[in-house]
Amino acid sequence: TLSFLFLHCPLLVATPPSAIHIEYNAEEKILLVEIKHISRNLNEHYIRRIDITKNDNEIKKFIYPRQPSPPGFSEDVVLDAQSGDIIRVKAICNKAGPTEEAFVVP
Repeated sequence: TLSFLFLHCPLLVATPPSAIHIEYNAEEKILLVEIKHISRNLNEHYIRRIDITKNDNEIKKFIYPRQPSPPGFSEDVVLDAQSGDIIRVKAICNKAGPTEEAFVVP
């Protein structure tokens, strides 16, 4: 019955990224982006793209054919930013859509 399907198949539901953590190392000019996105099948349910903007200008776009690890992953991005710049990171799941986080450079 349908109740059996809903009770025993919760892992089939795709979810967008659950969290994005952003840090900026001004000395090295590196943006660290960590994305939490749990996937049980990295070939079928994964982060397909990350878009990074600074002050609403596109800086970098990463496209992935699969997610590198089940709990999520990180990227180091070379980025020259100044205090007050607004960095936005959007991570897009191939099945469940985007999650976006903004960060103001201290």
